[in-house]
Amino acid sequence: MRYITLIVAFFAITAAAQAQSFEAGSWGGKVRSGPGMHYKKVASLRNGDPIKVLKRTNEYMNGYPWYRISFRGGRKGYQWGGIMCAYDHPIDGLHQTCDIDRRHNASGNGGNTNPNTSGEWGCEWDGKLNSVNSNQPIRIKIRNKSGEYRAVFWINYQGQPVHYFDLEPWETRTQDTYAGHPWMFTDGPGNCIELHNPDHRTRKITLRRKSPGFGPE
Repeated sequence: MRYITLIVAFFAITAAAQAQSFEAGSWGGKVRSGPGMHYKKVASLRNGDPIKVLKRTNEYMNGYPWYRISFRGGRKGYQWGGIMCAYDHPIDGLHQTCDIDRRHNASGNGGNTNPNTSGEWGCEWDGKLNSVNSNQPIRIKIRNKSGEYRAVFWINYQGQPVHYFDLEPWETRTQDTYAGHPWMFTDGPGNCIELHNPDHRTRKITLRRKSPGFGPE
């Protein structure tokens, strides 16, 4: 009887641990209405978006379980553990640790104050972007094929541009940076031409846009 009691207690503790909610992140991807690929998409998350894991299901795919999660102010859905990550230390069932941490950008309603995802963005986002915490170093090759002079600025954690270097027409330079750190390219101080935000897959940025004619500062 004593052994049966111990076994029951063990499974009770295990079930409680699985039921306990915890904070995690997403590598990006679809949130579904149920624990499987055949369920409909209800939302999409970006790399580094914060989520709350509510329950580990018994559904698995390629060795990772599906989880019921809460995101963006309490919305509910399911995401596969293979595209989820842990912020501070590895968690069994999640894919490694997050390379981008957007928690400090999350607003009170669970959204994200930084509208940026990876890729190229228009200059209307100037002043609305900022670097996010990232433990993923990357090296990118920046090629200036615009045929014009470009000044290169890193957008810091407060959303302020910091001048790094200049590129002459047709010049190329390699820059070490981090995933989730935006870069702005101008034809003079403050005159934005292009905005780019590299992710962990980015290896090059090619500048092609022409200046609309701001003129020298």
